[in-house]
Amino acid sequence: MSVVIGVDVGGTFTDFFVLDTVSARTWVHKTSSTPANPSQAIATGLEEILGWRHFDVGEVSRLAHGTTVATNALIQRQGAPVALFVTEGFREARRATGEVRHSRRDGDGRAGLRRLLSVLIPEC
Repeated sequence: MSVVIGVDVGGTFTDFFVLDTVSARTWVHKTSSTPANPSQAIATGLEEILGWRHFDVGEVSRLAHGTTVATNALIQRQGAPVALFVTEGFREARRATGEVRHSRRDGDGRAGLRRLLSVLIPEC
């Protein structure tokens, strides 16, 4: 058996997707996030998953993790102001900052996110 585990750390929950790459069997798991120390939710979830005894830790060939915490903070306009620094080869990402839309309404009734400060950096 070869097992791949994907982890998504969110603001409320940390989600796990487990795949046995040989049998194509999958499992999902969810645990409460720990905002003060996101790694704790990952460790807790992995311990819970290993407790199922479907596979041994030595059978895990890959662990990948990502987070939606930063995306959620941007959408909800929480945290410090942010800027996007982009090299010339990624200038399309700069354009996308003004085109992001979300269903949430601004205080003035307009839909969408405020534009981000974006700076184009010349490539060396």
